[in-house]
Amino acid sequence: MIKLSDFEAGLLPPDLKRGVLSEDGIYNLLEEYKRVEEEVKEMVGKK
Repeated sequence: MIKLSDFEAGLLPPDLKRGVLSEDGIYNLLEEYKRVEEEVKEMVGKK
């Protein structure tokens, strides 16, 4: 596991991309998947 102290100690490349995933972001993404799934099911069912 990469720790903040690893970055501070210069153990990792300075151009290494990093970020934070929030629980809200993941939840919103899953909810969007569910919404799209329902739309697709409705479209397929109407054919």
